[in-house]
Amino acid sequence: MKQALLEAAGRAINMAKPVDLGVFLFAVVHDRIGIAASALEEHGLDRHRLACRIAHGAAMDGAERDDALAPGSAEARLVIFNDDYTPMACVLEVLESVLAMSPDQAQACMMQVHQEGQADCGVFPLAIARAKVEEVLALARERCEPLRAGLANA
Repeated sequence: MKQALLEAAGRAINMAKPVDLGVFLFAVVHDRIGIAASALEEHGLDRHRLACRIAHGAAMDGAERDDALAPGSAEARLVIFNDDYTPMACVLEVLESVLAMSPDQAQACMMQVHQEGQADCGVFPLAIARAKVEEVLALARERCEPLRAGLANA
């Protein structure tokens, strides 16, 4: 296990993006064989399901985290974040079904998420924004994808 952690740390350090705990844990199980992969298998998990649990675990649930919003905000921007694992088709489905974007709008927004790491997907009254974030996260959980969404000041 020590060797797996050392190799994962090396992969994480060499990544161009900042490393968060989820990325590091995913790097630990990067290889489909080895001690870490065996440990996951014993718990009924694979790399994909681990990414899902990391993204949708209680500590990382963005649905109710309004700490980035100014007190008394009446509106909020809904933001979708890139995770490098959710298929583009799933992001498109979310943008079209949950946020009622046209296929062209969804494609442009999905590419912004992919290229820039996140994209604003609309400004909504706060209660609606919260409900839409929860709907995005529920759809991602249903599909077992690590897609994340959150709120920001309008």
